[in-house]
Amino acid sequence: MNDNSKLVSNNTNRAEQTSTTRSYEVSMTLRCEKEFLKQIKKDSNGIEAWVDSVMKELASNPTFGAKLSSRELPGYRSVHSKDNNYRIIYKADEFPEPKVLVIAIGHRENIYGKATREAQLLRSENQ
Repeated sequence: MNDNSKLVSNNTNRAEQTSTTRSYEVSMTLRCEKEFLKQIKKDSNGIEAWVDSVMKELASNPTFGAKLSSRELPGYRSVHSKDNNYRIIYKADEFPEPKVLVIAIGHRENIYGKATREAQLLRSENQ
């Protein structure tokens, strides 16, 4: 993943760094953040608090989510909400810095299509 100001939001979370754990910078793509802000305006069912707690967990444990087996999303992971209706799709990288990039947040019905399109856009913008 490339640090490109057009692609990645400045909205980041950092876990407290200790000598035994590594802290990952967690950010959303700008498109993901815009979609998420629209979603929380329409739907106030606690998704914002859930996303915040997952982002904090990812800052210290980037393997928290399950690996996706999709050919379109190699290397990406997914976290499911407790009610199993919402997903967060992200990718963690170690180099050059430890970071997690969230590419899609949304309802399970359409999240994988959104994530696939976002991953394709990221690949084309980084080439």
